[in-house]
Amino acid sequence: MKQHQCSIRLAPSHLQLDFYAGEDFDKLAWEIDDRYDYEFDDNEYSNFIEVMKERKGFCHQVYEEDGTIKLLVWVRDINDMITLSHEIIHATWYIQKFTGFNFSYESQEMQCYLHDYIVEQILVKCLK
Repeated sequence: MKQHQCSIRLAPSHLQLDFYAGEDFDKLAWEIDDRYDYEFDDNEYSNFIEVMKERKGFCHQVYEEDGTIKLLVWVRDINDMITLSHEIIHATWYIQKFTGFNFSYESQEMQCYLHDYIVEQILVKCLK
């Protein structure tokens, strides 16, 4: 299966979403572990390869060497729209947390448009 990777700027915020898709754990997980500073707060896992072997996807906040925050999203299968959508919803909540905008029933359309934007960017930027 082909690997996919792209970065999406989440304007007008300071955040960026780095997206990965694929099953080549030996290559991809170690690349992710080497690239990002992430402290696992779960006693079950000590690195991304352990997570990737057990899950179909994840969304985590990670830190660059300069301390900037990125959202890291990975899905095992780029054609698994259920998992992709699930992880992007997690990303929308991280974006809410880091931008100070609070989703609510009254602002649900904002979250839906943000979800749509991220999915569209992944499908357009990562799959070409």
